[in-house]
Amino acid sequence: MIKWSGRIIAFIGAGHLITGLLLSQAYFGDWLSLRLWGH
Repeated sequence: MIKWSGRIIAFIGAGHLITGLLLSQAYFGDWLSLRLWGH
């Protein structure tokens, strides 16, 4: 049971980490394009 809950927590943690990276990357990309093109 402990092994399974550990895997589930690790899986959810990895999912949150990937989602956070994608969101921050998209946000930074928008900010960068705004800075570059001034739209």
